[in-house]
Amino acid sequence: MVRPGGRVVCLELAVPTPRPWGAVYMGTFRLFAPVAAALFARGRTYRYLPASLDGFPDPANLAATMTRAGLREVGYRRLALGAVTLHVGIAGD
Repeated sequence: MVRPGGRVVCLELAVPTPRPWGAVYMGTFRLFAPVAAALFARGRTYRYLPASLDGFPDPANLAATMTRAGLREVGYRRLALGAVTLHVGIAGD
């Protein structure tokens, strides 16, 4: 629960735009994320990440969901060439 006026911050992976760059990113991510997980995370940890982006809302849709949930002044900023998105909203009364 967030107190009224409290800030909600969400950092999520995203598929970069424009579409050709997103396709290159996803192909690379699907190939290297499991390898990186095996090398650095000891086993199956984080191997789910590439598949987790399938069907996950894009940044605009996630912002809309946050607004429907009652947050106000919702905004987002793409980081890391669009591969990560930082969402921020303020809890209503």
